[in-house]
Amino acid sequence: MTRHTILYVDDELMNLKLFALQFRKEYEVLTETDPSKVLTILQEQSTKIDLVITDYMMPQINGMDLVRLIKQHFPDKICIMLTGFMVDEVLKDESAMSLIHDYILKPYDRSDLMQKLHKALAA
Repeated sequence: MTRHTILYVDDELMNLKLFALQFRKEYEVLTETDPSKVLTILQEQSTKIDLVITDYMMPQINGMDLVRLIKQHFPDKICIMLTGFMVDEVLKDESAMSLIHDYILKPYDRSDLMQKLHKALAA
């Protein structure tokens, strides 16, 4: 059975390292601190990457705008928002919420996140 590959984008390196450490047995985990590199990574490895997780609050671009860019170029890519700062306006924006498969609030519970990842990848 092939392992699914997840690309996790977060400007905080420690979050990326922790995620990779926690999920490396179940998934191949790619990480990126620079959201401006995500489209290039997806162009080079689109068939390999099954799911993109992005943080919401990043200095260069917020996660929802990153998801919009991803969906413009890769409409079938599954995206999950992971954030400690989920803004009410974003949750109320149905067009934005329709672009993400799910969202997870930080700090996350590993088993809850694992269930959401499994559900997203099974979809």
